[in-house]
Amino acid sequence: TTFNLRPLKAATGRTNPIINAPTLLIWGEQDAALDIALTYGLEQWVPNIEIHRISDSGHWVQQEKPAEVNTIMLEFLKQPQEGKGYAS
Repeated sequence: TTFNLRPLKAATGRTNPIINAPTLLIWGEQDAALDIALTYGLEQWVPNIEIHRISDSGHWVQQEKPAEVNTIMLEFLKQPQEGKGYAS
């Protein structure tokens, strides 16, 4: 999929949009398809990101470590959302 980011750049001066919503990323460190380096520096575009890297899991982390993923998700969803940066 490709996106036309020219209108975004014209409006904001940026080609990469900022995601202000609270965001959870759960990543298997042994992912052979997507390198863990892709998780580094995401805070630049997603300031309210919470990243959990699971050391003994691969690409299908939700299937390989379902209990751990569920615990992480439930804890994230329990967090109060006020002041988490919804405004641009």
